[in-house]
Amino acid sequence: LGVVLPRSDPLANRGQVRLETLADRSWVLFQPGHGLTEVITAACRQAGFQPSPAARTTQVQAAIALAAVGVGPAMVPDNVLAPWVEAAVCHLDPPIFRELAAYTRGEWTPLSAAFLDALRGLEWLRAPSSRALLM
Repeated sequence: LGVVLPRSDPLANRGQVRLETLADRSWVLFQPGHGLTEVITAACRQAGFQPSPAARTTQVQAAIALAAVGVGPAMVPDNVLAPWVEAAVCHLDPPIFRELAAYTRGEWTPLSAAFLDALRGLEWLRAPSSRALLM
C-alpha cells in the first residue's frame, strides 16, 4: 500500500514515510465494510494511532482525488495508482501488505485462469507464498 499526498505536502518528496509521521493528520478513509477499512485501521493501530477521518468514501479513485487536492492522506493499493495522477505517492517504511485470495468450487473459468496468469507475471515487492497463485 502507498500513501497519496498532494505534491505540495512537506513529505511529498521523501519517497518513503513511516506511518506514524502521519498520525496527527486527518485522513481520507473508506466507509465501514469497505475492503481497505480494516487493513488501514490495523496498520494505523500498529503504528500507535487511530486515524481521524477528514472524509470517507467507498471509491478508491475518489480517495486518491481527495488526497491529491489536500483533504488528507489516503492509503491505497499501489497497483491502482495511474501514472497521470497529480499527486505524490509515498511508500510506507516498513511496507504494508494485504493478502488477496481467490477460490473456486470447480474448474477455473478461462477469465479466472487468465487473471491468475497475469498475477504470476507481476513483479512483487514481497513474493507470494509457495501455495499462492496455484490452480
